[in-house]
Amino acid sequence: MEKPNKTRTVHPFVRAILWIFPPIYKAYMNFVFLTSKRVFYNFDGMRKLRDTGASILGSIWHQDVILVPFTFRNYNVVTMVSRSDQGAIMAPVAKRLGFTPIRGGSSMGGSEALTEVIDYIRTHDRIFCGLTVDGSRGPNRKVKKGIIVIAKESGAPIYPVKAWAKRKVLLPTWDRTLVPLPFNEFVYFCGDPVRVPADASTATIEAKREELEHNLLKLSERAEAHFSNSPPKDYPHESKVIHYGTRTV
Repeated sequence: MEKPNKTRTVHPFVRAILWIFPPIYKAYMNFVFLTSKRVFYNFDGMRKLRDTGASILGSIWHQDVILVPFTFRNYNVVTMVSRSDQGAIMAPVAKRLGFTPIRGGSSMGGSEALTEVIDYIRTHDRIFCGLTVDGSRGPNRKVKKGIIVIAKESGAPIYPVKAWAKRKVLLPTWDRTLVPLPFNEFVYFCGDPVRVPADASTATIEAKREELEHNLLKLSERAEAHFSNSPPKDYPHESKVIHYGTRTV
C-alpha cells in the first residue's frame, strides 16, 4: 500500500515567496561576500579528509542557516530541510545553490528523511552533509540525536562549525537567526570531529550527542567573543585561511 504524502500544503503566500526569495537571497549573499573578509580557523583537517573522497557531516546551529550554507555552496552538499512552511522556502534555495535537499525534520517526516540521508551517503562519494543539529524548531542550541544516528550508520565523521559576523542583524526568532550585512568581517571555527562507532549503544549515542553539543557550545562562545576586541583576536598556532570575494571554502 502506498504511503500517504506527509508534505504539508503550502500557503499561496508562501508559494509566492518561493519564486521571489531564492534569487534575492543568492544575489544578496554574493554582494555580502564580495564586500567582506572571511577568516577560517582549523578547516584543514576537514578539507584534507574531503580531498581523499571521504564523506563528511557538517553540524551547525539553526542560527547560522543563512550564512554557512552559502559559504559551502560549491561542496557536494546534501541537507535535510523541514517539511514546514519555512522548509518549503529553504528547499528551492538549497537547490538553487546546488544542494540536494531531503525533506523531513525533527517534527515531520524525520525518520524517513534520516533513512534517505543515510542511504544517499552510503551510495555516493565525497558527500558533504550539512545539518542544523538543533532542528527546525529548537530548543535552541540543544543537539538532537539524528546526526549521531547518521554518523553511526554511514561511518562519516561529524565536524562542528560555528560562524559569526562583526556586523549583523539577529532576528527575533527562537534561534536568533543571524543575517549578515555587507562590508563585513566573518569568522568561522571548525572543531575536532566526533566519530560514532558502527556498534554504538544507546548510551554511546547519547554520550556522542552530548560531546557534539559541548563542542558546538564552546565554538559558539569563542566565535561570539572574536570581535569583542579591536583588532579581533588571532590564533597564531592554529591553521588559518583568509578569503575575499565570492570564493568558497
